[in-house]
Amino acid sequence: MVMPFCVSVVPACSSMAQLGGGGPQTLWGFQLQRAQSGHVALAAGVGSDLPPEVLQRLCLYGIDTGALVLPPDGAEGGQSWRTPRAWQILEEDGRRHEIWRTPFTPQLVRMLRPPLGDVPPAYRLARAYHAGIPIAMHPEDAALDLLRELRAAAAETGGLVSAETFAAAEAAVPQAALSAFMQPLDVFSPNEAEAASMLFGPGSTGQPVPERCLAEPRHLTEPFLEAGAGLVALRRGPEGAVVQEAATGAAWRVPAYPDTQVVDPTGCGNAFCGALLGALLAGESAVSAAAWGCAAGSLMAECVGSPAVAPRELAAEAARRQAIVLSLTAQV
Repeated sequence: MVMPFCVSVVPACSSMAQLGGGGPQTLWGFQLQRAQSGHVALAAGVGSDLPPEVLQRLCLYGIDTGALVLPPDGAEGGQSWRTPRAWQILEEDGRRHEIWRTPFTPQLVRMLRPPLGDVPPAYRLARAYHAGIPIAMHPEDAALDLLRELRAAAAETGGLVSAETFAAAEAAVPQAALSAFMQPLDVFSPNEAEAASMLFGPGSTGQPVPERCLAEPRHLTEPFLEAGAGLVALRRGPEGAVVQEAATGAAWRVPAYPDTQVVDPTGCGNAFCGALLGALLAGESAVSAAAWGCAAGSLMAECVGSPAVAPRELAAEAARRQAIVLSLTAQV
């Protein structure tokens, strides 16, 4: 899981040194759905420059930090072991740009997505794993090895493997590579632009998402199910999500929570994935789990960076929002 610091920059607002990244925000969403009763751990590399307030915030969320990968002896001063940091630049039309402030080296990639062997043995018995994966999928990508490792580990506990993407593809992903990446996954959650770029190439119709896919989002879910994913949760920003499962082929439009007071959309997709996974592990249906995801995303959107309160303090409000979202869902 990814754990950089970030600065969120929105119109007329900037906030430095925010806890960000897919890992903490996903686990926050999981804990929100579970009213902070889950045992969750963050697997990511950090440097000796990690401020103590970051650990305090992780503890506030009830996140076990024992799986953090620390610098080896003698590496404390090395540039390659700086804690990952990035700027998140948000434009008024909703576009987001990520600018890395830490040198993007192979060591940084390993810190962002550590192999399972880097994690203490006790954490290899989890009931679920969630990872961010790159969009430029090819059989030699180390991310594919990680997904296969996670699939094998999850098989030992009867658990789930979930993944999300975090950037648009530079070219359509070949079918063989798409199948290789989808087959280890119980849950796959791209956003619309990412899904469209993977399937059709970026801007192949002159816009990020083809018109036919906006009108019929099954065009952006079914190919991933056919490639091997068990469930696809397509994140659609202010439109909510579409969730479709391979077992039945059933799909639902799940709206965003209608009264969200958006302050900063950074991390909403991560929070969605965490709450979705928490609900699925609790035995809830795909549509109910997606409604939890939309509720978590709405609460994440109402703060800059990550929430400054414990997930348990927002659990009742999340449940209220989930019920409203669920009441507005429709099968497609």
